[in-house]
Formats: sequence, C-alpha cells, structure tokens
Amino acid sequence: MKKKPNAFLLIRLLLIASAGIATAHALTKAIDENKLPQHEPTTRFYAISEGQIFFGKPVLYDMILENHEGKSMDYKLQVRLSGETIYNKEITLNDSETLNQTISFIPDQANDYQRLEFLLFKDNVPYRTRVFQFSPSIDYSMGSNIITVPIQILNGNMETDSGWEFEGKEFTGNYTTYDWSSPKHSYQIKTSHGVKRDSFGSIFQNFSSEQAGMASLSFDVKTNNPLYHTQVLVNDKIVWDNSSEKEWQRSRVAVFLKKSNRIELKIIAKNDTKSGVTAWLDTINFESYSPEIKNETIKNDAISYNKQINRNIIVYKFNTGEKLELKVVKGNVSNGDALYVTGSKGNNIIFLGETYEKSIIDEANNLYPIILDSKDRKLKVNETLKLDNGYAITLIQIRDESFKLSVSLNGRIVRIILIAKNSSAEYWKETDGYKKEKVLKIFARSVYQDEIDIDIVQYGKQKMIKVGNQYGEFQVTNLKDDSIVMKNVQAIEMKDEDISLMGGKIIINGGS
Repeated sequence: MKKKPNAFLLIRLLLIASAGIATAHALTKAIDENKLPQHEPTTRFYAISEGQIFFGKPVLYDMILENHEGKSMDYKLQVRLSGETIYNKEITLNDSETLNQTISFIPDQANDYQRLEFLLFKDNVPYRTRVFQFSPSIDYSMGSNIITVPIQILNGNMETDSGWEFEGKEFTGNYTTYDWSSPKHSYQIKTSHGVKRDSFGSIFQNFSSEQAGMASLSFDVKTNNPLYHTQVLVNDKIVWDNSSEKEWQRSRVAVFLKKSNRIELKIIAKNDTKSGVTAWLDTINFESYSPEIKNETIKNDAISYNKQINRNIIVYKFNTGEKLELKVVKGNVSNGDALYVTGSKGNNIIFLGETYEKSIIDEANNLYPIILDSKDRKLKVNETLKLDNGYAITLIQIRDESFKLSVSLNGRIVRIILIAKNSSAEYWKETDGYKKEKVLKIFARSVYQDEIDIDIVQYGKQKMIKVGNQYGEFQVTNLKDDSIVMKNVQAIEMKDEDISLMGGKIIINGGS
C-alpha cells in the first residue's frame, strides 16, 4: 500500500480583549508538509482596539509585534495623538518572539476627528505605520467626571488690566475700549504688517480647579482678517482652531481639566501673509459641562465707534457701518442738525445696532430682523438643535450628498426639508391664511457619512419702516435702496459724559 504523505493543521488564534468582551479569530489551513513554502524574513505589526471611544474615558489599544526575521531585532515604537507623542519605547525581540503591549490614553477633546498614529522603526529606520481616526462620543452616564464646582479665571471679562500675560512674535497686545463684546473693554492683539508663518500673539494664565473632569469653555473673538486663525489651548493642547469672521463670534467647546491648568488664546498666521490683523478677545469663562460645540455670531451690548471732530461738526462712525453726524452750536444740537444713516452689508441693513435682511433687494422698508446667525453647526443623525422662539431642527437622514431635516415648533413638526451639499433651503410660515413670513434659512456646507455642517439664519417678525416713524429723538426722513436716513426732531444737549440716544440703542460720549 502506498504511504500517504503526512499533513498537519496550522492553527493561529488571535484573542483580543476590549471592554470586557473577548473576540476570537481562528485561521485554519491544511498544508502538505512536503510543499511547505519557505517564508522570507518579516516583522508583523498590529494595533487593534474594539469598543466605542468616549471623551474623558481611558482608551485601550492592543499592540502586537512579532519578529520573524530569523535573528534578534531592535525596534522602536512611537504613538502619536494629534501630533503629540504619548508613547515612546525601544524594544528588542529574539527571532520568533512576540510582544503584546497595551497602550492607554484619555481623549481630552470632544471636537472634530483626532488622528492616532502607531509608528514602528526597525533598526532606526521607519518600517510600518498604522493610522486611526476617531471622534470621541459622549457618555452621558459619567456624571462623576463632570466638574460641578465653579471655575474662576482672572479677568475673563477684560475689565481690569490684570490676570493675563502677553507673549508675541511680531505682535503687540493691550487692553482696549475700541471694541468689545461685553462692556467696555476687550484684549486687543495686533500686527500692522504681514508676518511669516507661525508668527503669533497670545494671552495666557494659570488657574486651578477643585476637581479634575469635564467642563465647557466659552470665549468671544473677533478679527478683521480671515487669513489668521484663533487657537485656544488648554494645558498646551489645542482645543479650538478656526478662522474668525469680521463680527464677534462666541464659541463653546468641551474640555478636560486637571486640578492645575493653563489656558492660552492665540492669534496665529497659518501661512506667510502680506497684510496685518487686529483681533479682540473677550468674555472668557468656564461653564457647566455641555457636549454641544457652539460657534455663533453675537451682538455686543452697545456699539463702538470712531469719533472725528471738524470745528463744530462731530461724526461718529460706528463699527456696524452706521454713521451719526452732529452740528454742535454752544453745546447743543438743534432740531434737524443731527443726521443718522444705517449701515449695510450685502443684502443686510444694520439699523440701530441690529441686523436686518431686506425682503426686497432694492427696498429698505420691508426688513426681517436676524435673531440668530450661526456658522459651522454640526449635526449627527437624530440630533436636535434648539433655536429661538420655540423652533428646533432635527437631522433625520443622510443620503449621498444630501440630507433630510425636520423643522419643529414647540415639539410639533411643521416642515420636512431636503437639502443638497452647497445649496440652501428656507422655511416660511403662513400667517392670516395666505401671507407668509420667513423663519429659517439653512445652507449646507458639507455632508459626511454620519454628520452635516450647516449655517443657520433665523428671522424674527417682519418690520415695516415708513417715513415719519419715530425712534426716540429721531424720525425717519428718507428711505433709500440700501439705507434708512433719520434726523433729530428734538434738541440734543452735548455733555462731557455718555449720551443715550434713540431709546438707548446708540450711546455716544459728548466730550471732546
């Protein structure tokens, strides 16, 4: 009888433990011993994690390194999280030796995706890289890790000249009353000329917390050049990095704090620039923890201005684009000697410090007040965003490069909207059975597999402006295509102090 060739069963079992759940992978293959191939020298390198990743909770990655080089080998392993090295180890393995190593870290950022890199060097030469991207989820059951004791930072409202230290390359920094989001100071960081990439100006301070855990950081920023970015760092880690609009933006982001901390707000050039920038920082504080990332346009409590005096004519040019011109005789402004003109920006009019959208492009008498203007809002499927006046939107579905939203009022769905990437949609509500008023305008910036990025504008009740309408001491005298003109119908006494006009909407200082 002819003797059959011997065969053996090659079984390789890889067992990975994650979050208390064991998963077994078995690979089975029968091979004729007489035909067993001769393997080339190699190194096998794996990095594996199973289970959901949560913000503020330890994450475990299993790293497996196998030496099949036929000789002893020297390795070096580096692990980087968002560019920062969190693990660095030199390893020597004999032939056929295996190293199992658990790498642990705590995600301390809840915004955007983070990049995790495992870099393996063999004989000091880069050999293999394993790259992961993840966006930590929020575990709402981890109440014990949420900071409940108020966190105090010094001079967060910038109303004194202490608390913050300035550092800068090619920049200057100082407290100012020129512009602010809360009365009547902010911190100004400025360069009057172009700078090289990575040039910056920043303010920072150290502070303490009675607890370690999660909180929300809120801050206001405004710049006049979008080529520069605002970065916010907590314990030397970037938690916010964005370019700013030419209006005040209020942002809020979740952060993980230790008992001893450092906060820094930085204006930085991401590339070489040929122009300078002026930026203002204000209203920096820690709030009760919220997973929501917030970035919206805000209005300051009053309007700042530049004041120009030419003999008896005083002109106030406001940061909103509005202008007030006064003819002063013996300390008084007679009837008709004060002229007010609204500001304009595209199809919008700035009237007494508030922004309105013209319902008809060439007419300034039918205006929709903009009560919410929010940029770069991110929503996941089934997530709801609450708006003003009882309205809310919920992301229902994402399909290809479009998505479906529901608009609800006081919990009742009033409209379903389908929007494609780089397009906009509006919601109008019916009034009096046939009239309609605009409520929402939504623009789709980006559409991802499980998330969208949108801009939202919400409107208040339509306002009709007519010649003869009176606002405090002033009356509408003319309506132009892009502006409203008013003159005073009451005398104004100029004082060396703050003067409140038009129902407190405009505040000026009458001194010289």
